[in-house]
Parts: sequence; structure tokens; C-alpha cells
Amino acid sequence: MSEAGTFPESRGRGVASYLRLGLLGLSVVAILTLFLALFSFWRLTGNLSEISQETLPVLELARELTHQTKSIESNARRLANLRQPFQLQSLSSDIADGLDRLSETIAKLDTTAIAGERLRRMNELIGEIRAAVERLDVLARLAMRGEARYRGYGDALARLAETATHLDAVLDEHPNLSPDQRRAVIEKLYGALEHAFVSLSTTAPRDVVPSKVAFLLAASEFEILLRDLELPRTSPVWEIPALLGGVTGMFDDRLDLMRAELRVQGAVSRLVIIENLIHLSLDVSRKLTEQAETQAVAMEQQALHLTRVIGVAVVVLLVLAIAFNLFINRRMVRRMKRLQRTMLARVDGSETAIDTTGSDEITDMARSFAYFVDEVKSRE
Repeated sequence: MSEAGTFPESRGRGVASYLRLGLLGLSVVAILTLFLALFSFWRLTGNLSEISQETLPVLELARELTHQTKSIESNARRLANLRQPFQLQSLSSDIADGLDRLSETIAKLDTTAIAGERLRRMNELIGEIRAAVERLDVLARLAMRGEARYRGYGDALARLAETATHLDAVLDEHPNLSPDQRRAVIEKLYGALEHAFVSLSTTAPRDVVPSKVAFLLAASEFEILLRDLELPRTSPVWEIPALLGGVTGMFDDRLDLMRAELRVQGAVSRLVIIENLIHLSLDVSRKLTEQAETQAVAMEQQALHLTRVIGVAVVVLLVLAIAFNLFINRRMVRRMKRLQRTMLARVDGSETAIDTTGSDEITDMARSFAYFVDEVKSRE
């Protein structure tokens, strides 16, 4: 303790400097942490935006590729089960449209992400399938025209069948005909009709030619029989040779239609290469999906890295704050409370010793209080 009347000289400063430096340090660390978080978030946002711009179009292309491939596959499966030329033509048109959309999607694919050889092969398959579909469309049109011509013989055959039904009544108008002659006329007509209807029911082209020959022979014999019977030309019976002649071309049209149907089925069978396109397209779609998933994983890893960086920065800031708080508590708060207790004890008359060790502001306060205590004692 200093002598009475002599004010102790301050020997140093420290607490205020420590406090200012600590607060400044915490502020700097907090600002740096904030800037680090903002910078990391900005970088992540930019990377995520870039990855999103790459990933979302890839996923969309993969989805379109899969959808278009499945649509072509579905139409191809339906095509194999169809027999009507009109249905085949309609479905082949749908397949052609699907191939056009698929070509547009393939043109958007990035050759750096998908092997160029696969894309080249897909384009080759699309060209082959398109050629087969175009041929199928042409053959279906020919078959449709053949069907239209073939259906035109239905009315003539119906009239012949009706005439044959009423032939017995027509022959009654000629009483000079004997029963054998009447039976011969009816049998010749029914024989010709039988061969005509055989050509309608057969599915084998080899059966059409014999039916045609037999029909022409029966029709010729029928006309010769009418001449031999010397029936008058005004008789309705003479309408029958003209009706028979009207269906003569039916056999050739039937053969053409059957050949067209066979060619159509051959064109349909060639579309089996669609399976190769489907497998290749689905494989490319799978590669695109894997690429998008890889980019999504990279996006997730970057987000995790940002979270770790921000977490570490927050932990560092928290540790520094705790350390600074402990330092202030030990260097300032506890000493201030001890000085306060000493001052109160002195006021109450206790002779508690005043701690004047140190070289900071709190020590100056303690020494100043000791000085005034000594001054009071000396004056008393």
C-alpha cells in the first residue's frame, strides 16, 4: 500500500484494450463467417443453377425418349395383330409420326454425353424403319384399292344368287323344256356359283386359279346350253351369262388382293427391327438418367460441403465467443466483484486487504481506493 498523501502512479492498461480487441476480433470473425457463408452460398447457388440447367433438360430428354420409344413399341405390337389394310395404314402413319418425333429428340442429345456410335446407329435404324413403314403404307393402299374392287363383285354375286333361287320359276315360262333340260340349266348355274364362292372363301392363292378355270368352263357350258335349248333371247334366262361375265374379273382381283396382303404381312414382319431401336433407345435413356443422377449427386455433395463449411465457421465463432467470455470473466468480472466486496467490507470497517497486484485498469481502481482509504485514515 502506498504512503498517505501520495497518489499511486498508474503502471499500465490492459482490460480495456483486451475488451476492445476481443470485441473487435469477434466482430471480424463474425463478419468473415458471414461473408464466408454468403460466398459459399453464392458459389453453391451458381453451381446448382448450372447443374440444374444441365440436369433438367437431360431428364426431360430421357423422359421424352422413353415415352416416344414406348409409343412406337406399342404401335408396333398392335401392327403385328392387324389384318385390315385401313387399320394398317392408319397405324403405320402413327409410327411414322413417332419416328419423326424420336429423330427430333435424338438431334437434341449431347454427343459428348452419349456415344456418337449409338446415336448414329439409332438414326440408321430410324431410317430403315421409316423406309419399311413407307413401303407398308404403299402396300396397304394397294390392298385397300384391291379390296374396294373386290367388294364391287358382291352385288353381282348377290344378283346371281337371287337369280339362281328364282331360276326354276323362270324356266316354268318355257314348258317345252324337259325335266332333264331344266335340271341341266340349274346345275350349270349352281356349279358356276359354287366355284365363284370358293374363290371368296379360300385363303390359298393356289385354289383361286382352278376355281377360275372351273367357273369359266361352267359359265361357257351354261351359255352353250342355253343356245342348244334355243331359248328366246327375250327370256330373263339370257341375263345370267351377262351376270356371270361381270364377275369373271373377280378371280384375278382376288389373286391381286391376296398377293397384296402377303406383301403387307411381309412388310410388317420386316418391322421387327423396331425391337433393336427400342432396346437401343431405352439404353440411351438409361444412360441419360444415370448422367442426371450423377449430376444430382454432385449437387447434393456441394450442398453438404456448404453445410459443413458454415457449420465449422459457426463452431469456430462459438468457441471464440466462449473463450472470450471466459477470458473476460476471469480477467474482469471476478476481479471487479472481488474489488467490490473489498470496498464494501472496508466501508463497514473491516480491515480486508486490498489486492493491488497487476498492471491494468482494475488494479488502478484498487490502488486508487487504497490511496483514498489511507488518506482518510491519515486525516482522521
